[in-house]
Amino acid sequence: MSNAVHGYGTQLQMGDGIGGYTTVAEVTEVGSPKVSANMVDVTNMMSTSGWREKLPTLLDGGDVSFKVNYLPADATHDGTAGFISLLKNRTRRSWKIILPDAGTTTWVFDAYVSGFEGGIPLDGVLTASLTLAITGAPTLP
Repeated sequence: MSNAVHGYGTQLQMGDGIGGYTTVAEVTEVGSPKVSANMVDVTNMMSTSGWREKLPTLLDGGDVSFKVNYLPADATHDGTAGFISLLKNRTRRSWKIILPDAGTTTWVFDAYVSGFEGGIPLDGVLTASLTLAITGAPTLP
């Protein structure tokens, strides 16, 4: 029997800058942080067996991408506190991804909205794809 967890019920929340959070409306897909370590080549003339040697240096929280049914009138999308405003004003905010597992796993990170791409189909709903650039250390499980 599988112990898989479905994604339905996942929440993406945007910080308000003073400690509170608001759930972003109509999220249809959200990715996890793409955490990585920068690797420096430290290979030298005496490296064993001619194999490259590497050393991890700085860690990078990477990016988080998400998609929404775009609602131009929604406060979490547009307006003075929405993600469009955060992008235009280069505003850093705290974000949370809350998973629907039994432990309510939560990822918390500070990020800037670094990308927005809208979709306007003839026979469908308005959509938007966004990118968050994590700054600093994320809190991961």
